[in-house]
Amino acid sequence: PLARPRPPRRAVLRRTAHLSRDRARRAAPHGPPLARIALTAQLSRERRALPAAIGCRLSTARYRRAPLRARRRRRRRRRRRRRRRRRRRRRRRRRRRRRRRRRRRRKRRRQRRRRREAGWEEGEDVLGGDVEHPPQRLVRRPQPVPGPALPGERGGGGEAAGACGGLRGGVAGAVAGAVGVAAQGTRYEQERLLRKSCTLYVGNLSFYTTEEQIHELFGKSGDVKKIIMGLDKVKKTACGFCFVEYYARGDAENAMRYINGTRLDDRIIRTDWDAGFKEGRQYGRGRSGGQVRDEYRQDYDAGRGGYGKTVQCQ
Repeated sequence: PLARPRPPRRAVLRRTAHLSRDRARRAAPHGPPLARIALTAQLSRERRALPAAIGCRLSTARYRRAPLRARRRRRRRRRRRRRRRRRRRRRRRRRRRRRRRRRRRRKRRRQRRRRREAGWEEGEDVLGGDVEHPPQRLVRRPQPVPGPALPGERGGGGEAAGACGGLRGGVAGAVAGAVGVAAQGTRYEQERLLRKSCTLYVGNLSFYTTEEQIHELFGKSGDVKKIIMGLDKVKKTACGFCFVEYYARGDAENAMRYINGTRLDDRIIRTDWDAGFKEGRQYGRGRSGGQVRDEYRQDYDAGRGGYGKTVQCQ
């Protein structure tokens, strides 16, 4: 007996599945729809009879289901692709939002830092705006003005030209005094200079304390580079303060820790950080040439010329 013909491969079936549609299009490409429908129905009948004619063991129902499964697979793939695209879009949007938020935060921080450095701060609310975000105006921060200092009071404006007042030995107090009185510059520059400075301001000295005595005392904490005595602007005599500069920052820190508040020439001396000596700061800023604190002092201090200048004039 003759051998049964081999069933066609899937590729052949796939090509024959579209045979009726392609033949209908070629037969009546521009014909009326009804003619095309009738021709398609006829060709589909021929297609259903095709597996039996070529000896295919596939059933007609299974043969009809094959393109349906392929369509479903294609649909599933399309859905998966859409989901992946949506997820990618969402991730991109989230990343963009995060980047925008970070940029805004950095911008706000930079603006606040610049305002602080320039000496501006947020003031009280002005009219307008909503309740949650009322508009605000910027107010210039009041800068410390040199004035009379009472005896024994720290951080007075009249201690010396460029004297760093404020908390005892604290950088914050030194900055507050340095900004109002010392060399020109922003708060940020003053803080940076004070952190690296090797210079100390020494106050409440006697008019008769010599440079050798100061060198002997401050030389115990390290090698002293220079001592600048504070002078009366008119008489060019000592007026009760000086600047001590060290070679190393650690020696200056030791002096702040151990010498501040000690006794020299029967007087308790004060030491504070200084941003750095500049020519001209060794002279007093009082009207009579000395320190401002000696202008308004009302008690008698033998080590600082007796009564204050105002009392002496009366």
